[in-house]
Amino acid sequence: EGLPAIASYRQELGLDFPIVLDPRLGVSRQYGVNSLPTTFFIDRAGVIRDIFIGPMTDAVLADKLRKIYP
Repeated sequence: EGLPAIASYRQELGLDFPIVLDPRLGVSRQYGVNSLPTTFFIDRAGVIRDIFIGPMTDAVLADKLRKIYP
């Protein structure tokens, strides 16, 4: 997606965290991302605590976050 579409999506959902684009796939290669969407759950210390591949449901998101931030 282009920047205007991303900005619109971010505003629509009220997101206030950074959204990073990886057009040259450098970060994707470093993290071994082979499928989209891939979601990384990172704790406050910057440690990857879980990885989820595929579309995310509200229930899965809530479960993953509860495990990291009980």
